[in-house]
Amino acid sequence: MGVLGLLIAAPCHAQGTPLSTPKPKAKVAAIDGVNKTPRKNANPGDPAAKPGQAVRITEEVRPAFIIDPIVNRVEARRGKVVNVEFGITCQGSPSALEIRTVALTQDENGTIFPNEKVPAPTDLEIITPKSVELKPDGKFVIKARLRVPETQSTFHSFGILVRDSGQLRAKPNDDKPDGPRVGIRFVTQYLLRCDVSVQGVRSDNARKLLVNSAELIEVDGVPQVHVYVENPTEGPIEFGLKAQIRASEEGEERPSFPLGMPVRANLDEPEKFFGRILPGARIRMVSLLPKPIFPGQYYLEAAMLSDNRVLAKSGFPIVVTEGDFPAQGIASVLAGPSLLASPSQIELSLQRGGSRAEVLTFQNDGTAPTEVEILPESLDGQPVDWTAVRPNKLTLAAGASRKVQVTMTATGDQNTHRYVRLRVKSTPEGGQLAQTTPVTVALVGKSTGSPALAEGDLVWDTEHGTPAFVIHVKNTGTRHMPLEGELLLGNEDGRPITVRGGFGKWILPNATERVRFNPPKSMAPGKYTARLRINAGEGEKPIEKRLEFNLGGTADDQAPAEPTKSAAAPDTKQ
Repeated sequence: MGVLGLLIAAPCHAQGTPLSTPKPKAKVAAIDGVNKTPRKNANPGDPAAKPGQAVRITEEVRPAFIIDPIVNRVEARRGKVVNVEFGITCQGSPSALEIRTVALTQDENGTIFPNEKVPAPTDLEIITPKSVELKPDGKFVIKARLRVPETQSTFHSFGILVRDSGQLRAKPNDDKPDGPRVGIRFVTQYLLRCDVSVQGVRSDNARKLLVNSAELIEVDGVPQVHVYVENPTEGPIEFGLKAQIRASEEGEERPSFPLGMPVRANLDEPEKFFGRILPGARIRMVSLLPKPIFPGQYYLEAAMLSDNRVLAKSGFPIVVTEGDFPAQGIASVLAGPSLLASPSQIELSLQRGGSRAEVLTFQNDGTAPTEVEILPESLDGQPVDWTAVRPNKLTLAAGASRKVQVTMTATGDQNTHRYVRLRVKSTPEGGQLAQTTPVTVALVGKSTGSPALAEGDLVWDTEHGTPAFVIHVKNTGTRHMPLEGELLLGNEDGRPITVRGGFGKWILPNATERVRFNPPKSMAPGKYTARLRINAGEGEKPIEKRLEFNLGGTADDQAPAEPTKSAAAPDTKQ
């Protein structure tokens, strides 16, 4: 019978990194499965495969050849002909290479891939042979001629696909010519790019781009702006994008911030904020929100730029609800109308290594001066002298900030752990008095008391805001504890999704906290297992839970399609 070949190749990378091509060293280990015949060429140190078991093969691979550069960047005027070269070096065994130009496509992250379903552009021509036999340690230079299109585009990107024919490895059962034979064929593939910056062109093509939606997405507990841009034209377009969030469409202008493609996130400025979109593509431009945002209705405005000129604007209503971005409330908290306090948790300590004084910052994010007074009080609302704030009264001009010092005094019981809320009274000019207790101060005494956590079940909650996994945790100890949790969501494909929760928010003694883990909205339907782990303190066994569920096909609420069950995660041996 014929050989069953398994073609293994990694996808082309956006920036032109190679598909891996291997020179394998097989590591073979037996796992439960359905194969009927054990392998004969397993490594001696590995457990022997038994009848009725499948065989897992782990390959250590390296490319059959390397190419430099991966991306050829040139600057030229329209209509000019430019020569480009790419050097190939063989890494070991002989390789038969096929070289050809290829059309390009782009995904939502901005990553560029080859598109073999449409004809390649004719502006790029390969002038060296397109079929090459590469000998061990041999070298070859791809030479191509590029004619810069005479269009109004300020940049162009062209692709060259280099692929070997693959090497067939391993014939484990040649002694049975009448039976099936299995081989693995490793293929190396590179997507090379010629990127052209066109000189002497001042284009307004960016105004043709469609900004069709925008949203705020939670990323590790903080808000990230996503703006979606579509190119309906037949040419590539380079652009910039800035956004601002204000109270309403007619509201006062707020500072804007740049957005960039996720694929360029690791580049230095200003390159990381250059948007480049291919014809027919739809990409996502993103940025973490530079300032906290609190529950309410807002207006997000996106401005399309070219050569630092605003060509077009688009706007979208944004609604923020309680608990949407839980991590931002730790670093900053709303202490009054347009008044921010940072941080929201302050620890003062008499123990070794602790501090008796910390800084608290107030920021007036409004348009009018604000009078502020800060008063320490106990958790039940009574004035206390265990903590002092200096100064405790201040006037903040619009846009101004001021630091105050929070200190532990010598009064009260110095041995026990005590807790204080800072009551903030703020009065904007021409406005009304507002009072909040946004900042918690922990006074850690000389006692060795510690937190002690007890937990409820892990459940899927659809009744309180956005559907999420929720667990109630109670602190039965005598000291506060920052809650940090991680939820791993694994589906039948074995691709885990990590969801964080808690984000360091304190749970005080005798208090109960509701810890949320917000899963991605784009989870595919299917069977999932949720594994929860929450740190319970130094020397304490972490809280572990497990929940199995089926996610239904509707994306509206992402509700499990079957009743869920919750139990402590069993100990497992690896």
